[in-house]
Amino acid sequence: MALCALASVVLLMPGTAEARRSRPPVVLLVFDEFPSTDLLGKHRHIDRKRFPNFARLAADSTWYRNATTVSDTTFTAVPAILEGRLHRYRPHRPPRIGSNILSFLARRGYRVRARAEARGICQRRFCGRQRTTRYYLVRSRVARLDSFIHSIRPGRQPTIWFKHILLPHLPWIHLPSGKQYIRGFRPPMRGINSARGVFDPTLENLSYQRHLFQVMAVDRAIGRLIDHLKETGLYDRALVVVVADHGISFRVGETDKRIVTPANIQGIAPVPLFIKRSRQRRGRVSGLYARNSDVAPSIAHFLGLRLPWRTSGQSLTSRAVRRRRTVRVQSRLPRVSSIRIGVGAFQRRWQRRILTTHGIFGIASYGRLFAIGPPRRLLGRSLAGLSVGGPGRYHASVLRPSEIRNVNGQSRFVPSLVSGFIGGGRGGKRRALAVAVNGRIVATSRSFFLRGSSREAYAVIVPDGAFHPGRNTVHVLAVGRRGKRLRFRLLGRV
Repeated sequence: MALCALASVVLLMPGTAEARRSRPPVVLLVFDEFPSTDLLGKHRHIDRKRFPNFARLAADSTWYRNATTVSDTTFTAVPAILEGRLHRYRPHRPPRIGSNILSFLARRGYRVRARAEARGICQRRFCGRQRTTRYYLVRSRVARLDSFIHSIRPGRQPTIWFKHILLPHLPWIHLPSGKQYIRGFRPPMRGINSARGVFDPTLENLSYQRHLFQVMAVDRAIGRLIDHLKETGLYDRALVVVVADHGISFRVGETDKRIVTPANIQGIAPVPLFIKRSRQRRGRVSGLYARNSDVAPSIAHFLGLRLPWRTSGQSLTSRAVRRRRTVRVQSRLPRVSSIRIGVGAFQRRWQRRILTTHGIFGIASYGRLFAIGPPRRLLGRSLAGLSVGGPGRYHASVLRPSEIRNVNGQSRFVPSLVSGFIGGGRGGKRRALAVAVNGRIVATSRSFFLRGSSREAYAVIVPDGAFHPGRNTVHVLAVGRRGKRLRFRLLGRV
């Protein structure tokens, strides 16, 4: 009898084959520079039209809608996700890598398959040799994410797949389809791909628009992840965690979009956090003030384990999380420890940020994203039905026109960024613009001035579906008013 009891205990020990087979696989996907504000539509629900796959994930998982980051830099935020504890940021020094969820699960019989796209945030024995951040930024990030997704395969040994991907991190070069509108990472107009301060409202809206397009490309990748997990039979069994390291702020006049300050915490702090537990089939929305440092303790808890080191993060089922009433984000700035704000004040400021975003880009519409300048009702109008005045003293150049004249339908590149400079007018004037592709208006915007430049410039993103293979035509129009009637003047043509 004693031998039978001893045998049953041995079978339940963590290191035994029976225990390993009963453990669910884990998928941990960490995005970079991704505020959850992007996903929110009416009444702070996920905008299903623009982000259908995040909505699919939320339908099967717990979405922690009020989740926030603990740090404004990847080099402390990702280790906090993996370890459940926050280290002090030390500029120009590699992060300290301690025991984390990867090493912990490896000791419990898990196989670890991990990749990270920033140096010093993951042990080399798991994530391999790290290249520079620049290396990862200038090469196809969407393709690497797809490669990670397809590397997830069922096996006899329980596995944790971890991926930190520099998406939707700038440079912003991807359309929702995943195609690129910039070759490499340098745009034809220098100064529109920077995280540094932007002091022109139109240019700031352009940055935010391009960021949102990259988030929509991420949404498609989430759909491919869900489909792949279902095809391989892993989806129901797997513990799936999707989170981000920190957000990004889009406010005119900021010195840096990614450094948290008392004025922009509502942009930096909110991050997406979705946790689909093993066998979970019904989604729910949690109002808890989760932090991304809660991820590692929560993974351990949902696996029936407990981390053997002290953590500042907590399991999301704990009383400590339910009692939180502050949002706290550590700053990368020297002599600034962290920014704190009560949840009431945070919610009021976040709601204003959400409403501002909706005012610029609307909700529940893909086409509306291309109309960041007045008048928006022009989208879809044919040039044949408009009275367009000929070129006057104002004229617009179009950078890299050969790309528009020679579109390759099989290429990953499409010339959706139409940009150039407007000459012939008085300095300091900005104007409303409309861009037509192949005879139909597909985008509206305004001209702007790069900081330190007196040249009037414009940069407009148009849908990739507006182009056809071969030669295309693009018209850049100035839009004015005479009373209630709109007036159009041709500024440039390719």
